[in-house]
Amino acid sequence: MGLIDRGRRARAKQARAEREAAILDAARHLFTVQPFDEVSLETVAKRAKVPQGTPSMYFGGKDELFMRVAGEALEAWLGRVATELEGAKDAAGAASVCTRELVEDETLARLLGTMHQPLERLAELSAATLFHERIAEGSAAIAEALVASGLAADREAADAFVRRFLAVVAGLEQASRERGVRWQCLADSRFSRIKLDFGRETERVVVGLLELAREPSEA
Repeated sequence: MGLIDRGRRARAKQARAEREAAILDAARHLFTVQPFDEVSLETVAKRAKVPQGTPSMYFGGKDELFMRVAGEALEAWLGRVATELEGAKDAAGAASVCTRELVEDETLARLLGTMHQPLERLAELSAATLFHERIAEGSAAIAEALVASGLAADREAADAFVRRFLAVVAGLEQASRERGVRWQCLADSRFSRIKLDFGRETERVVVGLLELAREPSEA
């Protein structure tokens, strides 16, 4: 009887893990291709092919689900950036490392540009804490890589770079987002001067932020 019970528990645990992974995959896709307000737990469940109430059972609300998706994706990305920064020789090379995936993978920039509103609305402190722990770990790895490669004067300057970098990316993503009525207006040639190229502008700003990081922080 004991062996049968353990087998059932193992299968149930595996099934839950598979459903959770399907929900996260579905949410990641929907949060990337649709405005945040148009995504619902019901549409996530439909895409994940799970019962309608399953996403809320596993993750709570939509904000919590979004922050789980964003936290995992951004933590992994920050880790990859930190690894690649170890070989960077100058500010231009480091800026390319920091921005390349953001330009190639819309998901990352989209998550950064969207995360602040759901983060502020989180009902559970634990969800916000987990998200910040993920970002803090990845940010620390980038700061350490910048100091080790001589691209930042000290750890404080490197930490300041990471904070500014993430804030700049979030702002530029929102300003250059190719969706909605605002983008329809910007498609008019009369407004071409106020359109932003996300990749180009982000790389330029990051080069400037890296130059600032080379200056020793004030005591």
